[in-house]
Amino acid sequence: MKKEIKGENVTNKNLVTIKIKQRKEPITGLYVNHDNNWVAVLENTYDYVLDGYTFINREWIDHFHIETDRIADYIFSNSKWELINSTLLFPPALFDKDKLHNICKNELSKLSEDELYDFLYNWASENAPEKKDMWFADKEKMLAILRLYMGIGMKRRRKDFMYAKQIFNMISYFFDGESTDEKDEFRLDMSEVKNILNDYMAAYNHDDDNSAWFNKLKEIADKHGYASDMKAYKASPESFKGNVSDIAEVVRIAVTGRANTPDLWSIVHIMGEEQMKQRIEKVFSAPICCSFVVNFLKN
Repeated sequence: MKKEIKGENVTNKNLVTIKIKQRKEPITGLYVNHDNNWVAVLENTYDYVLDGYTFINREWIDHFHIETDRIADYIFSNSKWELINSTLLFPPALFDKDKLHNICKNELSKLSEDELYDFLYNWASENAPEKKDMWFADKEKMLAILRLYMGIGMKRRRKDFMYAKQIFNMISYFFDGESTDEKDEFRLDMSEVKNILNDYMAAYNHDDDNSAWFNKLKEIADKHGYASDMKAYKASPESFKGNVSDIAEVVRIAVTGRANTPDLWSIVHIMGEEQMKQRIEKVFSAPICCSFVVNFLKN
């Protein structure tokens, strides 16, 4: 439940303390503004730094406390406050949605997978209870999905996640009960797609590591006239139908419905062999003319 913030009791010169769920230390700063989803606070009041804005999703607030009425009157002179108010606090770009999303990406990327799991579970309990059991039926699977998308264990954290609803939309393909209306179309002819997938299934071994798995994709590329060596492809692209990334894209769309995802080998192993095979079988049952019709209509 979003924490109630009574507008009549808080002004933009109040010093507030906000305790955020899953964080040990509270945030203390000058209240700036709030709407239905966000609270903006100016931190660093002690050393008079004129930046340090923090945007807090109200779903994350555990406690909101006004320290002292209009305490900022004692911190800033009226002239200095007018400078802050006119130049920094309320320019339209400050509350631009894209900027807020970037802030969210940075903040969410700092969480552990367990912290993000708890946040999503609480959000789903309140906002999507009819899907909660499907999403959270297997805790280890959800944690593995979050680790993959957050880049945990990689050199640099990924910053794909912005807010709860967007996260669930992004990872929806892991769950068979989710809608697949937004699937990407294959760029290759369906007969070519099915031949590639047939070879993929024949060569597939769930015990292969990432390297062995990708080498098999290269072999399939060579068999169908696609370059397995990117240097060779760049040197003479006209000599090939495409390259191994086109083969990987066929498998990716068949398994996830998306042309762009994180590491496909990891996705397949989070899903499991059975779910992967079921997805590919659905492609084999599709009429061969589908991609031709779609491409014809697009043109």
